Amino acid sequence: MTRTVILAAGEGTRLRPLTDHLPKTLVPLGGQPLLARQTAVLHRAGITDISIVAGYCAEALEGSGARLFHNPHYATTNMVASLHCAKPLFDGTDDVVVAYGDIVYEPRVLARLLATDAPIAVVVDLGWQRLWELRMDDPLSDAETMKLDAAGHIVELGRKPHSLADIQGQSIGLFKVS
Repeated sequence: MTRTVILAAGEGTRLRPLTDHLPKTLVPLGGQPLLARQTAVLHRAGITDISIVAGYCAEALEGSGARLFHNPHYATTNMVASLHCAKPLFDGTDDVVVAYGDIVYEPRVLARLLATDAPIAVVVDLGWQRLWELRMDDPLSDAETMKLDAAGHIVELGRKPHSLADIQGQSIGLFKVS
């Protein structure tokens, strides 16, 4: 069996005013909240054990059908602290898929992630630069380093890049821990 934890504690300030009164995972895209899109893809893959780490506007996620964990310090912490709030899910009995609350992905992307037997697997967008350039004038201002070895293993991640050469891809915010 596979569990999923959706990290949705942050304020989503870049999505304002859409997130003035709701968490970013409930922002609609094409008339459907991001959370509904994610859960539909997860259910299609047979994943029904879904948890959410909430923080900002957490009350809006009650009644979502997912187990809720709360990050009371969401305003001063990051996604690692939010993930720690869901620590009980990482008891070694099941694989855990971790997804950022503000992403959209196709069923085929999730299927490939689920099919890997790596102890930790990260979905990486190798064509990241095109999307970043649509989002902002200076992609280096928001991107992080990611360097891969010849086998596709991540050997550097999360630093401030000095140039585009420091970035071979970007995580899409979807990974699996076996």
